[in-house]
Amino acid sequence: MKRRGLPEDIAYAMAFLMSDAASWITGAELTVNGGGMYKSKMPTS
Repeated sequence: MKRRGLPEDIAYAMAFLMSDAASWITGAELTVNGGGMYKSKMPTS
């Protein structure tokens, strides 16, 4: 997407999940990150 996400981006996803259009969804993990994955700067052990 080449841009930072906005609060509205999360709100749109939540509005969809609360709408009748999502009534067939019974459980899911919805990742709303614009297609980007961020690496943690914290060291892993």
